[in-house]
Amino acid sequence: MHDPNLKRNIEIEKTGSQVTVVWNPGSETAKKIADIVAEEYKSFVCIEAANTYQDIIQPKPNEQREIRII
Repeated sequence: MHDPNLKRNIEIEKTGSQVTVVWNPGSETAKKIADIVAEEYKSFVCIEAANTYQDIIQPKPNEQREIRII
């Protein structure tokens, strides 16, 4: 991710996932999240590792999986 404000590039490394999701809650959802104030949602994105699309994993009963951003 390129951050022109701080003049940096951010690289995401992860294990347990082939998919990186970049999202923003938007105006309506941000109003429901206690630690986001007023128009703050306009100045950030969330970056998460996920198992979606072709990377869906369905664990068997009692099987544990871990996704980690390094």
